[in-house]
Amino acid sequence: MNQEAQHSWLTALKRYFCVLLAGNLVWEFVQLPLYTLWDEGPWKRVVFAAVHCTGGDLLIGGSALMIALLFVGDGSLAARKFRTGGRCRWGRWARLHGV
Repeated sequence: MNQEAQHSWLTALKRYFCVLLAGNLVWEFVQLPLYTLWDEGPWKRVVFAAVHCTGGDLLIGGSALMIALLFVGDGSLAARKFRTGGRCRWGRWARLHGV
């Protein structure tokens, strides 16, 4: 694998995990008022619960990505240009299949 391809993979993984981290952290804090911990627990415990669950979500998301790459990935996947004319091929596929 050449240097440019390695850089592409690293950039793709960094973006994936940054988006995954931000999204899951927001999600954990948004759903916390649904639990009794929000009303009864001290704030340190509430924050710990959200951060702890976000860590688990990162492990699940990372594992899902690795399993998907094992089954359908190839060496050029991160180096491909998925945007053509401002539209994402995967986004078009998702819209067509109702995802």
